[in-house]
Amino acid sequence: MTGTPAPPTAPVPGPAGSSGPFDPPSPFDPPADTGREAVRRRTAGVRALLRRARAETRRARRRSVLYTAYCTVLLGALWGVPPLWAVVRAGTGGRLDGPVTDHVLAALPSLLPALWAAAVLALVLRGVRWGPPAPDRATIAWLLAHPLDRRALLMPRWVVSVALATAATAAVGALGGLLVFALGAGGPVAAPLAGALAGGSAGCVGTCLAVPAQRVATLAPTRHRRIVRAARGGATLLALPFLAGALGTGAGGSEGAARWIPAWSGPWGWATLPLTTGPDTPLGGGWGLPVTGGVLTLATLVAVAVWAARGIDRIPTRLLRERAETAPRVRAARYTLDLRAARMAARPPRR
Repeated sequence: MTGTPAPPTAPVPGPAGSSGPFDPPSPFDPPADTGREAVRRRTAGVRALLRRARAETRRARRRSVLYTAYCTVLLGALWGVPPLWAVVRAGTGGRLDGPVTDHVLAALPSLLPALWAAAVLALVLRGVRWGPPAPDRATIAWLLAHPLDRRALLMPRWVVSVALATAATAAVGALGGLLVFALGAGGPVAAPLAGALAGGSAGCVGTCLAVPAQRVATLAPTRHRRIVRAARGGATLLALPFLAGALGTGAGGSEGAARWIPAWSGPWGWATLPLTTGPDTPLGGGWGLPVTGGVLTLATLVAVAVWAARGIDRIPTRLLRERAETAPRVRAARYTLDLRAARMAARPPRR
């Protein structure tokens, strides 16, 4: 019948769990927000949900880490502090003075840069296999496969790993600086601080450089092998003056400009300048040299950290998945003291 209004259309019920009807999309509606801001908002919501869901697990893990740190500090205080204190007292008392101590101090300007470069290379090679970042299997299976911000998901674990590596190597470097002071170089406060700077910078740089190294090792294995061979050759060249001095050729303790070449040849030498330059140090000089070395080292740390952070989201998912599948098997084999199984589980897969 003409003139009769059409009955109103019933609203389409919404999906289960929704609070109202579902309106079908209209061609006049604005397009859905699928840009970078939308991805960031979704990622922030997912991370907030995971923080609430994993709160109890995170507290249990934090208690376990604190207990492990407490046991480590306690054992170190019981077994490490007494002999270290005895060495320091012997050094300050003049009982370590002699030709051997003089040779060791003379070799420090060439030995320390080589040790720094070797530590960085070792951390990079370890990072290529084990990370960071090392997300768990749930993160790889459920989060990285969705349109979320990979950098926001991987960055927290990477930052924690860099901080832990820096703190551990800084502690080792501080102990080394204390031993250098016991041998008669530096001051009781300046030497440990300089050693902490050298050790911490090695840990930070090595952990950061592992990020681009992982990408290169996965996408260009041949290029990665060439870079590793070149890095090993460079570390060997840095150690040549020390080896020459140890073999008795006299190059390790040579005077003049040759002693300054390793210290100013790159970041490996800048990080050791606070230990080898300044008052009462092997190379001598004023306070300007160690301060310059510290500033250059901090600038290097910032540059390398920024470079690594920008590439954290470009690590291949295949490598992260293999790492997440291998880590539990290696951990279980270590807990059972089955070293053969741990070595077989840690062996990289054949491609």
